[in-house]
Amino acid sequence: MGTGPNDLQLSDEQLVERAAEELRSHLPDRWTVTVADGPAQTNGEPGKQILVNHAGTGGYSALVEARRSFTPQDARRLLGGPLGPRLRAMTGNMPIAVVAPYLSPRTREVLDAEKIGYIDLAGNIRLDLQNLYVEIERTARNPNSTPTAAPGLRGAMTGRVVRVLVDAYPPYVLKEIAAAAGIDRGYTSRILESLSEQALIEREPRGKVTDVDWPALLRARAQYLDLLGRRTTSGYISPRGPQATLDTLAQRAPDEPWAVTGSFAAVRFAPVAAPVLLVVYTMNPAALAVDLDLLEADRGTNVALVRPTNYGPFDRTEWDDGIRWAGLSQVALDCLSGNGRMPAEGEALLEWMAKNEASWRTTIDQMPAPARRPERPTPARS
Repeated sequence: MGTGPNDLQLSDEQLVERAAEELRSHLPDRWTVTVADGPAQTNGEPGKQILVNHAGTGGYSALVEARRSFTPQDARRLLGGPLGPRLRAMTGNMPIAVVAPYLSPRTREVLDAEKIGYIDLAGNIRLDLQNLYVEIERTARNPNSTPTAAPGLRGAMTGRVVRVLVDAYPPYVLKEIAAAAGIDRGYTSRILESLSEQALIEREPRGKVTDVDWPALLRARAQYLDLLGRRTTSGYISPRGPQATLDTLAQRAPDEPWAVTGSFAAVRFAPVAAPVLLVVYTMNPAALAVDLDLLEADRGTNVALVRPTNYGPFDRTEWDDGIRWAGLSQVALDCLSGNGRMPAEGEALLEWMAKNEASWRTTIDQMPAPARRPERPTPARS
């Protein structure tokens, strides 16, 4: 059915009717969808409910909350605050659904966690009505707005802030986050505002970060990354195989900054399958390729050398058996944004991290200083 700019001017009643039409368009002909008055609200006005009926099997219903705009922050604050208890007091065991012109993927994720259904006019639907379950994901882009980069999630500097939020237990304040990330306070403030709007972090009125949904934050950040699709990523073949190249790294320990990430780093904690691609961050890929006797190739590569745009991937690395491993939050991001089975490896790593937070998270005052880019990059060896 689709949405348009005028959907933002719909009345609550019109919005519910349009949502009912959207649901009706996805059900077989023998099903009917109608709108009726629901239980009285606390102000005495009747609420609205959507009724779904099928000939011969009875009907199902859900109380609806109509919103012309509903952000992840709205979902978290309202459903966890005054709206949730009010709706549940009104409905008893009746399912609840939010209807809106558009609900972002993150908003829908928060609603799912709160066990609240939804219908938006872009065709995204999730309803659990007793024996009737409907789930449709039509679009992740808001058709009512001009596509723009999601603030707070793009950019290398943003990545450093995200990793601080993930790696350090809250609470912490703006100046502590900016210092730990090595980023300007004004820029950090804008990032935090965006992450708060997306319900990825919780902040007090004066700005202190009190909670971080770090798995969701890593997944959201990874959506704007492409580990192996970067222009700064070069593919190589190791004639002796990637494991032999890893062993060589441990023996030669190049002077240039480097760190192992991706599958070989993730398998140390959450093995999914034997890794086949060795991914190494380095500020000088050409020199490292010579040191490791690698052959440059476009296909059949088993080693990828990635030159980052800043020193962020070298923050909070760990040395073990002569190998410099990227920090776990960086490894998770890289796997989630990789290809093949790497996203599955990233999810397995997130599961391990959730069960072992004390082994990798720290307090912000114990974080080492962020890695710094030298004034002049070391020239590649000929």
